Amino acid sequence: MAPALHNLPPDIILEVVNFLQMPDPISLLLTCSSLYNFANQRSFWILVLETTRRKTPIACPFYADLSQYTLETLKSLVVSCLKLHGPRVNWNQPFPQLAQPMISARLPGLAEIIFHVQGTDILVLHTGGRVCCWDLKLATPFPFPAIEISGRVTGGISPPMEAPGICALPFLTEQAIAPYTTYRYVLTIKHEDGKVIDLGHEFCEVLVPDGPHYESLFLTEDLVGFIVTENGQDNSIITVSAVNCDDCLRDSVSLLKLHRFLATNNELMMSFLFKGHLYVVLEDEAHGEDEDNSTPGIISFTFLTCTLTHAFDDGVSSPLAFDSPCVTEYVRGRLVDDTNLVWMDHAGLNVITVVVYDDIPRLVVVRYHPDMKYTTIHYLNTPDTINLGNLEAVWIDGAAGTVYLADKQDLLFTLRYI
Repeated sequence: MAPALHNLPPDIILEVVNFLQMPDPISLLLTCSSLYNFANQRSFWILVLETTRRKTPIACPFYADLSQYTLETLKSLVVSCLKLHGPRVNWNQPFPQLAQPMISARLPGLAEIIFHVQGTDILVLHTGGRVCCWDLKLATPFPFPAIEISGRVTGGISPPMEAPGICALPFLTEQAIAPYTTYRYVLTIKHEDGKVIDLGHEFCEVLVPDGPHYESLFLTEDLVGFIVTENGQDNSIITVSAVNCDDCLRDSVSLLKLHRFLATNNELMMSFLFKGHLYVVLEDEAHGEDEDNSTPGIISFTFLTCTLTHAFDDGVSSPLAFDSPCVTEYVRGRLVDDTNLVWMDHAGLNVITVVVYDDIPRLVVVRYHPDMKYTTIHYLNTPDTINLGNLEAVWIDGAAGTVYLADKQDLLFTLRYI
């Protein structure tokens, strides 16, 4: 006969907790008398949160050392997680309602949201030819000089490289006038207690073809890579440069042969790194030239899913296996503007955009559920004072159930749904 759970040694019970997902550890805590004694121990809550963030982000910086947090802070992070999970919580409803009053702030000018550092008050903005860090809590720029950039920020924004207290973000800019020079920037943000404590950057000119082409960036702790492919070609040129390095190292240039040609202007190329392996993803745009213009359009959201292979790292075998087929969700309507108003959260589980259907713009989140590999659609309630057809930028923080909107009147709106 199997022993009752409350008769097991505490260390065995903690091993069980290590395999549980929210909210199961809390249910176990409330029903198991021997485990209830752990309620006021930081080690228990750290274990619960560490287990949780192996599956989904929690409302703190990605690489935050949880052992540095107080018992009260750890419990507040758990409460935040509970508000995000479960079929009855507001965030998971088909029509989530605002849980807190909307916050609005005046920006220094027309702004593009480049990035939000997870679990902090730091929002990276491009406004007035400058890149700055905005304090979401105080509604003011952080007291560090903004970075002057040349031209506009292009679509070449890479996923960041994060370490405890550090977030580095690479992006590309292009001059608005001839000769249309392209520059590659690496912005390094050091933060503590959710605030910027130091801001640095480095940049250099990168060579791109004169005609149509595809470009992508990737970043590690000490290297930044730039990939460019001409339209109609199947060869990519990869330039790798040193970053955060006192020694001046020469760039490394190599040729990567893709598995097919990039044949049209309606395709997408992006790259990312995982455990030292470089992955290049190509996507075809779906076309609908034969559709009747009088019928509503359909927007497809496709999630490329992958799993760990746990293969021995021999430098060749991929640590990721890409599942087939992809998971796709369809939403009726059309994008209110263009792909500049489509954004994905830190975990890659929530995509937010503005969709127009029957001439009414609506704020839509398409969510991927990795446990069961399915998607859901959520239409977020927004105040009538926000003109969704007049937005400049959108951002979603899935770990906090929060959405940020910047409009063309230089206003930033913070909408909280938990």
